[in-house]
Amino acid sequence: MSGLTIAGSGLSLVNPTSGGGINVTQLARGDFASTVTQSIANVSNPQACTFDTPLNTQGISLVASTKLTAAADGYYLLVWTAQAHITAGSNKNLWLWLRKNGVDIANTTQDTQFNAGPPVYITGENIVQLNANDYVEIWMAGDSTACQIQAQAASAGPPAYPASPSLQVTITQVG
Repeated sequence: MSGLTIAGSGLSLVNPTSGGGINVTQLARGDFASTVTQSIANVSNPQACTFDTPLNTQGISLVASTKLTAAADGYYLLVWTAQAHITAGSNKNLWLWLRKNGVDIANTTQDTQFNAGPPVYITGENIVQLNANDYVEIWMAGDSTACQIQAQAASAGPPAYPASPSLQVTITQVG
């Protein structure tokens, strides 16, 4: 046996007696956050969510502050969390969903109805097939301009705690 390849893992083992070795292909990944509060500007127009803080990225780039762009073909797992809040009123709705290359992705919408008070966390987890240079975005809409995804500043205390983003996404190539 001259080698072993584990399908989809990016791992190949080659016979070391023939001068080979281990060849590991790094899969793409990236963490992105928004450190600003993003409010619904107009209830008639959905809007793209923005990111301003790329973290730990390889093979995924942030383009025009909204587009999470893949460098290679593959399947990608997106796990995201938004910290939703309303500034006034009650029974407000906020919708978040994914778009690929400018087209809504069916069955990705998270719909949350909430009241004024502490933030409500909206989460999503989706696998999306992307080709090189394809991009995915998170979009939002609300039935009131009082709806927002809210960033929170750090507190010196008591109790002390770090800042939290309005939106955070981790995108990982899984195949």
